[in-house]
Amino acid sequence: MQDDYKTYQRIHKLLSSLSSFELVALVVKKVFQRVPALAERLIEEAKRSSNSKQKQGLVSAFLHKIEYLVENENETRKLGLPRKLSDYLRFIDLLVVVQRSNYKTWQVYLLKGFQTVKNSDASWNDDLYSKRNALKTWLSERGHISSIQTEIDENRVWFSLSFTEKTGDRSKDRARLQASKTFYIVHYSGEPNFYFSVNRIPEILSEALASCFDATEFMILPLSGKNIESLRQLRLNRGGNSNQISQKIGHERFSCFNHENTKRQDHPMLNQVRTECNLSFQGLADDEEISRALRGKKMRIRFECRGKDVIGGLNDLVAEGFFQDNTTPQWVVNLPTAGRNLFTLVDEPRKETDWELQSVLSSASTVANATMNRSRK
Repeated sequence: MQDDYKTYQRIHKLLSSLSSFELVALVVKKVFQRVPALAERLIEEAKRSSNSKQKQGLVSAFLHKIEYLVENENETRKLGLPRKLSDYLRFIDLLVVVQRSNYKTWQVYLLKGFQTVKNSDASWNDDLYSKRNALKTWLSERGHISSIQTEIDENRVWFSLSFTEKTGDRSKDRARLQASKTFYIVHYSGEPNFYFSVNRIPEILSEALASCFDATEFMILPLSGKNIESLRQLRLNRGGNSNQISQKIGHERFSCFNHENTKRQDHPMLNQVRTECNLSFQGLADDEEISRALRGKKMRIRFECRGKDVIGGLNDLVAEGFFQDNTTPQWVVNLPTAGRNLFTLVDEPRKETDWELQSVLSSASTVANATMNRSRK
């Protein structure tokens, strides 16, 4: 019972972190989507209170309803709703992360050998559950139990995933799973990138994700930030293809939150940019001792910009004439279309790597080659 109390407290904290009554109401609708009348009743009852009390009133009523459902399995089974408190916690946690994704730092990864397929509306859910089942099966076959929640928000798929090794003791395994770290993954349908909530993916999860996305492997890209849509724009803008952003899925049932009022930016939003360079020491001929001590050594310099809108800030510096005589650094000029926010500066123009040459448009030939190579094996 003590564990249940802590779980309810965690759910309460998650719901309270949402900024408005409307967002809590959307979570309630999503959790009770199989019984929409139940969600509407809770929401309408909460609306009878004063505006200042509506949000917490709905949170409280929602928690009491979850408690009732968990304790009355027969009725819960008839309604087709989850019977375990832990399942409610994990799904609500994912729904809150979807809404508060800008509070996390997301690392971008490139899927190699990824097959670009455009899903029809009818196959969208099938593809989602297929990936979920593939992940669970892959982990299970290698001695792990897992909990995976999924959600579709506009044209992107969200996963929350936790796992732990099996011990043979089910009760112990469930407790270990409950305490294990949760990872979050975001993927836009048909695109060769995914976004991960930490910058280091556990090895076994790396293999599972590559298998789930039907990729040969994946690699980390020098791009991370808090705004997932902006990270996506930076990857799609590679080579100046700034208009090649795929259209949204047009069905409201697939969207967890309403984005009609979201303000679109003229440029991607980045919260940090970092440049690095290694410089050789020069002008040491006059001092033989110092020259001998520093010969062959380099000095590493790092310059980092942080803020709510680094690209906008750099644009303002250029507009105000901060850089004189057409000396605006190339990395500043190319930042919106570079597909990265980590730069290593060199004296001579460097050769682009494989991942820099890839884009959503050019990935088809890469996929075809990878598919042919696998078929030959």
